Parts: sequence; C-alpha cells; structure tokens
Amino acid sequence: MTTRRLYMYDSYQKEFEAKILQVSENQVILDQTTFHPLTGGVASDTGHLFWDDASKYNVVRVEMNK
Repeated sequence: MTTRRLYMYDSYQKEFEAKILQVSENQVILDQTTFHPLTGGVASDTGHLFWDDASKYNVVRVEMNK
C-alpha cells in the first residue's frame, strides 16, 4: 500500500479528502495525505482527521509506510 504524498506537490495545502486503507489500534493508513511525516530528525505535521463531519481525531505523529 502506497500513500500518495500530496505535500510533495503543494506544501501549502491544508485540507484534503482520503480513503482509509487500514486501521490498526490507534494507527490509520490513508490513500493520500498532506501531513508531512517524521523524517531526518524533523518533526511530523500535526492536525486533525474528521469523519462524517461529526467526529474529530487528533493527528499527533505521522510516519512513512514501512
């Protein structure tokens, strides 16, 4: 599974829609994202994921797919 890295094309994009590919406990893999991951000692982006406009989930750490 490869997540399309939208931040590579537009680093100022703040909103996006994505499909959930996999959920495992408190981890979610999306088909695409604007959240920049933890890389080279640089902190990852943080923010929120919204589900059906009612539920809000905090994004506190973003990592690359392994």
